[in-house]
Amino acid sequence: MKPLLLSFYLLMACSAFSQQQELRYTPRPLAMGSLPPVEVTDDVQKLFIKQQWSPGVVTLKTSGQQRQLPLLFDVYNNQLFYQQNGQVMEFLDPVQQFSMGIIKKDDSIQVVYRSGYPPVQRNDEATFYELLADGPVQLLRCKAKSIYLAKEDIPEEERGYKKEMLYASLPDGKIIPVKKDKDYLVKQMPAQAAAISQLTEKHKLKLKNEAALVQLFRLLNQEH
Repeated sequence: MKPLLLSFYLLMACSAFSQQQELRYTPRPLAMGSLPPVEVTDDVQKLFIKQQWSPGVVTLKTSGQQRQLPLLFDVYNNQLFYQQNGQVMEFLDPVQQFSMGIIKKDDSIQVVYRSGYPPVQRNDEATFYELLADGPVQLLRCKAKSIYLAKEDIPEEERGYKKEMLYASLPDGKIIPVKKDKDYLVKQMPAQAAAISQLTEKHKLKLKNEAALVQLFRLLNQEH
């Protein structure tokens, strides 16, 4: 197998399942050489070539079935893969949601990704978002390449390189970009404007970082 330079940031862990349930449809195997090339660190490349997978749970959109599978997620290209009988496989049925364990700062954490949100900018219903806060008002993170393409809609002098973007999914079904700024949120989320003002003042939230945003959205969901 030729070494690959990968065009994505991979979310993986070191363990894999020894026995897995069979899916009801015929999966499609992927040739390792079909993955697109880009620069990435040697450590990530080594992990991918060795196919060290993260134990995960997948929910299929059509049937709602859940399956436990070894997963690997290409966040840049927005593609989810699984391993079966030593092969890299892709899903033919659309995936609504999946969760997987990753290693972060020498600790194992669970992350949840969800699709099915309405189109926004260059993202569509198939785009996976990392779920940072769940409830009627959801805080989402996206690292897919579509956020880079969205820069084409921004005046050149205002464009900047973005590794990720945050979004909010609202009770009325809309999805909007999110900034770490209270006045921006109050303007873009009128139904939650009063609660945002009250909660940021009560809890002294400056909204200058992601942790403060997550706390605000969790507090907003407690209000519902």
